[in-house]
Amino acid sequence: NPKGMVDRVDYPGRTHVKPKEAWAQKVAAQIAKPASIRLDVVNSYNAATNSVTVNVTGKLLENLPADYKLQVVLTEDSLINWQEWYNHTPEFVPNYVHRHVLRDALNSTWGENFITGGGLKGATVIKNYNYTLNPAFNVNHCNIVAFIYDANTYEVLQVEEQPVR
Repeated sequence: NPKGMVDRVDYPGRTHVKPKEAWAQKVAAQIAKPASIRLDVVNSYNAATNSVTVNVTGKLLENLPADYKLQVVLTEDSLINWQEWYNHTPEFVPNYVHRHVLRDALNSTWGENFITGGGLKGATVIKNYNYTLNPAFNVNHCNIVAFIYDANTYEVLQVEEQPVR
């Protein structure tokens, strides 16, 4: 450990989880690919209701041949709490800073259909969400992350992150 996936390439299979030594090369390969969809996220925060309206727009930059899903999640950054840190002294860190913690999914665990049966270059798809934040969350550290993925292979095509406020 650590091990991870890069855009869920090769999932599902025995080769999708990569050792950290392979991450840089895999990330560079993904970055080198031309984008097939442009994703824009615009958030509007209402302090009185502690809620956010999220507008996600996807514009196809090329023809897409399959079914694609949109996943929209809320993350919170800079949470300070206990962490067990293996092979480290001290092993238990009481004030560890946790980054990019997944707090909730705005549109279910696996998202929702975004493009069904393929789409043509130039097409635009728009989705809107309203979400009330848990009062325990620090809105100043919260972000909306939206990503499009292939519904058959689960490979991520595009990601966008924007602060809640």
